[in-house]
Amino acid sequence: MTVVQTIDCQPAWILHSYDYRDSSRIIRFLTRDHGLVSGIGRGMRHRAKRQKSDVGQIFQPLIISLRGRSELLTITQLDVSGVAVELSPANFLNACYLNELVLSVLASHDEHASIYDDYSATLQALPTASAPESLMRVFEKRLLALIGYGLNLDHDMDGEQIQSDRDYHYRIEAGATRLVAGYEDGVSVSGETLLALKSEQLESRQHNREAKQLLHNAYQWHLRKSNFKVRQVWQQLKNLKHSDSTEKSS
Repeated sequence: MTVVQTIDCQPAWILHSYDYRDSSRIIRFLTRDHGLVSGIGRGMRHRAKRQKSDVGQIFQPLIISLRGRSELLTITQLDVSGVAVELSPANFLNACYLNELVLSVLASHDEHASIYDDYSATLQALPTASAPESLMRVFEKRLLALIGYGLNLDHDMDGEQIQSDRDYHYRIEAGATRLVAGYEDGVSVSGETLLALKSEQLESRQHNREAKQLLHNAYQWHLRKSNFKVRQVWQQLKNLKHSDSTEKSS
């Protein structure tokens, strides 16, 4: 006999949702203590119309309860627990990328409370961030470490400490090696950027550009077998941003 699973009063964010049949909605949540959880809200769309509100929106902190015997649980509670995060168009796309990233790398019910905490902190910092790209890179770095693929940002492949005034090639499967003219193997990155990423102090365009390339290559390398599509997601966001800026200028 299948055991009934119960999740009570759990802090959560909606990462993705879609309509199901006439009045229901299927939602994928990021919860603090249960990781990714999928639930179905039966009659949820009808209730939202009657109440002229929609608590099932992304970037809205929630308290949820679920119950069921299968991978898809029934939502028994879905309450707003705070103010929705107000995002500019650009930061809305950044936040959508965070959602896609978490959905791509976490398995259902993987319990990573620190991922929930980092996601919450990053999302809520976006509206006032002077450097949103730096926030995104730090989240990517932490997430990569939490799923077991952290980058060695302290030492090169020979065991020597990374030097800020040196340039390196970074092989994701092995680490950093000093840049040699005419030899290309891995991602080109400065020692300054590696140390900035380690300390989570990405203060220049170069830092963010090189860190972005390094991290995205790391995700591609480690998650290639799971059909990870971080590059495609970023290209879609880039196209949307370009389209938005074109409309504003026309």
